[in-house]
Amino acid sequence: MSATLLDGDGHPIANQPISFTLANGRQFGTAVTDSTGVANLDSGSNILDPLTWVNAVGYGYQVHYAGNKKFMPANAHGKIEPAIG
Repeated sequence: MSATLLDGDGHPIANQPISFTLANGRQFGTAVTDSTGVANLDSGSNILDPLTWVNAVGYGYQVHYAGNKKFMPANAHGKIEPAIG
């Protein structure tokens, strides 16, 4: 899962925590944005939980940025699209 955090001018915002939550409300994890504003969340131990993946593929996930003194909070919805390779 990933999320991109940009300012109002489209510039990346680095070193900011992004929370990832599944549609059922389960907190999936937190990742920090890199120099390009992208936060990539590794599935870690969640990869072995089939119900987690059914929920994530079926309903997607929410990302939340809490904001800080300079930037307002933000929320977005993401989708997981399975691929056969």
